[in-house]
Amino acid sequence: MMQGSGQVTDAEVDTLLATGNVKTGEIHLAHILIALPENASAKQIEQAKTKADDVKKQLDGGLDFSAAAIRYSNAQDALEGGDLGWRRIDSVPEAFVELADTLQTGQVSQVIRAANGFHIIKMIDKRAEGKQVVNEYHARHIEIATTELVSSDEAQRKIADVRRRIVDAHEDFAALAKQFSNDAPTANLGGEMGWFAIDQYGPKVAEVLAKLKDGEVSAPFQTDVGWHVVQLLGKRSSDRTEQAKREQARDMLRQRKAGDEYESFLRTVRSEAYICAVNPAYVTAELAACGASGAKKPNAP
Repeated sequence: MMQGSGQVTDAEVDTLLATGNVKTGEIHLAHILIALPENASAKQIEQAKTKADDVKKQLDGGLDFSAAAIRYSNAQDALEGGDLGWRRIDSVPEAFVELADTLQTGQVSQVIRAANGFHIIKMIDKRAEGKQVVNEYHARHIEIATTELVSSDEAQRKIADVRRRIVDAHEDFAALAKQFSNDAPTANLGGEMGWFAIDQYGPKVAEVLAKLKDGEVSAPFQTDVGWHVVQLLGKRSSDRTEQAKREQARDMLRQRKAGDEYESFLRTVRSEAYICAVNPAYVTAELAACGASGAKKPNAP
């Protein structure tokens, strides 16, 4: 089994960001693919190149790109005129990104060779990535978990009593959370959940929070772990543009490491591979010998 850490450190993210190689924004491309078969012969490559050059010549002569894609492209999106839609730059193949950098809106590229064939790219539009602003919520909660010893009905009764003590008897929320909550990470903090995106704790919590006013304590509600009450402490808008850029850089590094680990794995497999040459006249005997001897490597005496 192939195993690797795949871990990316903050220092590695900082270094990548410092190089300026994390490209942001989106591009809208269309493409035409003249495909090559696997293990294409020189003649097949030449024929595909000739066809791609002819398509490019027709485009330069005024043929509509969408019509050309429908007529000639072997790509799955050919019937959509080769339209790839809006894509984040980091999700587009590097060869396309480099080519797109040289194109203005509406321009069509020269024919380029890729592993699967010959491509012609059209730059439909490009746009910078705007700010990523999210609404964050500040809340605290109390959880009564359901277990083999605590039924759902019992947990519901208990959380209802806790809520009554908070809302009607005006007892301290934090003190009751420390005393009764079964959510270990937050109980000792008085139920404090910090600031978070509304969907961070799942759809049910999000649904409840969206209906609360600041300071309001929810009615008891159930999730897959038990019964809860939550108190909304505040809302704010948070600019997560830089955080999103760091996550983009982290993803790029993970993908690189995964690729490096896979290549290393392949090199290891190849280095450990062996060939057992078999004479057709003695297939059974020689195959048995290979299996019995552990199969000597080709150059072994």
